[in-house]
Amino acid sequence: MPGLLLVMNDIPADLDEEFNLWYHEEHIAERLALPNLMSARRYRAVGSQPAYMVIYKCETIRALTSPSYRTVLDNPTERTRNILPQMQNVIRATISQTPDHGAEIVRVILEDKELRAEWEAELTEMRERMRRLRVKLAEAIRERSNSTDFDFVAEHSGMFSLLGLRTDVVQELKTRDGVYMINDSRINVAGIPEDRIGELADYLLAATR
Repeated sequence: MPGLLLVMNDIPADLDEEFNLWYHEEHIAERLALPNLMSARRYRAVGSQPAYMVIYKCETIRALTSPSYRTVLDNPTERTRNILPQMQNVIRATISQTPDHGAEIVRVILEDKELRAEWEAELTEMRERMRRLRVKLAEAIRERSNSTDFDFVAEHSGMFSLLGLRTDVVQELKTRDGVYMINDSRINVAGIPEDRIGELADYLLAATR
């Protein structure tokens, strides 16, 4: 599986020139000589930190745990031994890049008339369902409270709505009523059971009174 190695760091100002010379004269060449390390690209931040970032592209993420890679890590050059301890705020991460099967599936669907029509029909069904759920929830709250405070939910679009609830109210809904939303009170409208909208309206009203 292809992957990326990302390294970010700062360096003291008096070592900046030496650091960059080491990178370009030695370090990148040493890394790219290893099996399955394909390329490297460096970046320098403008007005932010960490000041430097390098991204190595690997043919396989296993290249970063291979014996040859470990040998280089365990036997640093003199310049490397001098530079590495001076690097500050180091962030190192590896990222696996999954195969592009998803993109191929999308291409097949969009290029086939029947499959595309089926996908568009399902998309329309889901879009109309979410719109219906929004309207029903807003209406249920209005009927129970004689208030339009939650009418905005019916006017939103997409899968999520931000309800504008305090964090303590959100926690109460989670722990007491089993109503899940993230701490900023963003709720997944697509996950609302249509036959339990009345219950959700009751929970929201009880928690906000």
